[in-house]
Parts: sequence; structure tokens; C-alpha cells
Amino acid sequence: MPTEEQRQAIAESLDGIVADGERFVVDCHDGRIEVQEIEDADLRPLAEEKPELYGHLLAVSEVLSDAGASLVVFSMLLVAAICLTVHMQWIDTFLRVDIEHLRSIWVYGFALAASFFVVGQIAVWVEAAAYRRHREELIQSIHRAGIGRWHLLARIAEDEQLENVADHMKKDARPWE
Repeated sequence: MPTEEQRQAIAESLDGIVADGERFVVDCHDGRIEVQEIEDADLRPLAEEKPELYGHLLAVSEVLSDAGASLVVFSMLLVAAICLTVHMQWIDTFLRVDIEHLRSIWVYGFALAASFFVVGQIAVWVEAAAYRRHREELIQSIHRAGIGRWHLLARIAEDEQLENVADHMKKDARPWE
């Protein structure tokens, strides 16, 4: 979204050029300013305009969302099972060790919270590794579609289905050459 200052500067520079009732789309792509009549501008959603690219982005986004999700769920269930064995005194029987001092809602809560944060961070790393694996192929797909990185990010920023891939693309500081 342009700032109010940008809007004002654009309005001032077009004063006397644009006739009453005319509407245009102004686009800056790779340092070039393009102006089209609004009727000629392609304002379709990315899924309609570039279905191959959109499909690729959807696939990578799904891979990213699946990358660490099962790890978090499995570990939380494992920690809950361990807390249950401690609470029900099954571990005392199995290991023949008295761990009465561990039977506390505070210990269980701490164990669950700690595992959630530790495994959550590991899941973030797993997701980042998945993005790195798909990065070059994704960049090639974007270049083939003829869309610049920043232009693409602006187009997919509000798309909930592409949220994972968009987040990684935003944080990717490496060059896209």
C-alpha cells in the first residue's frame, strides 16, 4: 500500500496529464514503471493468472506445513504418556524406583510446556530445512512465470493457503539469482 506521501506525489506528478474519469494501473517491476488502462490490466488472482506457479507454491507450502507437524504431535503424546505412567505409578512398578516427588501437576505442566517449546523449535528447523530443499526449484518456477520476488510476495501475502511458503520467502535473505 502506498503511503499518503507517495499518493500525493503521484497525484501531483499526474496533474494535468490524466483527464477526468480516466483510471490507470501503475506498476513498478524490475525498476520499470508500467502504466495500463484499468480495463487492460491483469488483476486476476495469481491462481488464475499463473496456475503452474500457484500450484507449485501450494505444493511447497503443504510440504512445509507437514514438515514438523507430526513431530510436535508425537512428542506431546509421548510426554503425556510418560506423565501418565508417573502419575499412575506404573513406572514405579516397571523400573522399581520410587519417584513420588515427581507426582505433581506442576511437574506435568512443566514437562508438557518444555517439550512443546523444545519440539516446536525443532519443528521450525525441520520446516526451514524443507524450504531449503525446495528453494532452487521454487526460484526457477518463479523466474519461468516472469514475476519478480517482491511482486510475488505482494500478491500472495494475504493468501492463507500460501502462508508457510510466503513466510519463508520473506525471511530468505539470500540472493535469488
